[in-house]
Amino acid sequence: MAPHEGHDHPTHPSTNPEPPSKPAKPAKGKSGTLNLILHGLYAAFERKNGILALVPNLDSHHVYRAGTWLAETTIEPGEHFVLEGVTAGSARFPRNKNLIIQRACAKPYPGGKQLYASFFFPWPRKIHSVRSVQVDPKCFTGTSADRVAGKKLATVQIFQYKYKDHLQLKLGSHPWKPNPVDGTVNLHIWSEPETESTDSHSSHAFRQAISLFRKVDLALDCKLIAQNVDPAELPSGVAPEEIEDLDKRTARLAKAGALLLSGGDPRQAWQTMSTQAGDIRTCTCPLGEDCPDGDEGEPIQG
Repeated sequence: MAPHEGHDHPTHPSTNPEPPSKPAKPAKGKSGTLNLILHGLYAAFERKNGILALVPNLDSHHVYRAGTWLAETTIEPGEHFVLEGVTAGSARFPRNKNLIIQRACAKPYPGGKQLYASFFFPWPRKIHSVRSVQVDPKCFTGTSADRVAGKKLATVQIFQYKYKDHLQLKLGSHPWKPNPVDGTVNLHIWSEPETESTDSHSSHAFRQAISLFRKVDLALDCKLIAQNVDPAELPSGVAPEEIEDLDKRTARLAKAGALLLSGGDPRQAWQTMSTQAGDIRTCTCPLGEDCPDGDEGEPIQG
């Protein structure tokens, strides 16, 4: 009998192990158009590289949300959000549709009682200022009334951008996932009442926005009546239903829920309620321009 006959031989590991698998390539998104839609109350400032938008703090009188239409979530207070993943353009605010405050700078150190949050947006390729409000110059009072240019205040601003990869779109730390529809992504940012407000709300809100300007004394002493939603004003991919005020949308959703529970078609909520109604309690977006160089202040970035 051979010395090792009948004994199992140990199995030795292969001398040619398989190479480690390559890491998976990161997912690649699609290119398209982003419509960033600002609703309600902001103090906006034209900076060298883009737009600074400050959100006044109106406590429980306003809600502050951002995201895909009907799925927006609350914005974290005290944060600064920067839009990322877009190709910058060179558009400026239409002067014939916005209230301009000349030689106006942002207050550099607004406290939490004045400022809810802030945003910085690269210059868009196009700006659509819609649902404008006609304002008589006599409505403005204060020592800075002579610095006001323009007779209209837009209640909705739409910033339009191109992007190369929708998966790279971000609004700072806000938990938003872009949802392209036919090559278009719509991002809504809200700063306005969720339920019906009083007739004096627009004047109070305007004062809060002006409090974020540096050395500007200005008040609005008239009611505001927003113009109807004109579909011709809207860029491709934005529906009129997306532009209506949040309190009216809340009423729509209540109607849609009732229809669903009763076995009806929830879509009827958007057929039986007008998208064109005006609103005398509209929040607006005053725009500061021509801030002297070196006088823009910190720590608000952009």
